[in-house]
Amino acid sequence: MSEMSPPRKRGRPKKVGQEFSELAKTKSVDALERLMSITKDSEAKPEVVVKACETVMAYGYGKPGSSAETAESDVKVVVDYE
Repeated sequence: MSEMSPPRKRGRPKKVGQEFSELAKTKSVDALERLMSITKDSEAKPEVVVKACETVMAYGYGKPGSSAETAESDVKVVVDYE
């Protein structure tokens, strides 16, 4: 019988994950500003604008059906293309 190797751990090593997370936090404001500029870009493809809007909404309010905070019913979202 051959010996079985131990199961491999999946995902990033914890230290690398923490470093990556810290780096991402330093760039998050720039990323949000870029997403918002895409939502206002009249020359952007509609599907790109929709994806940018979905991303902003997902991080702001949580994805629909998730256990994240749910938006109140009186919240109104307006996308201004001008």
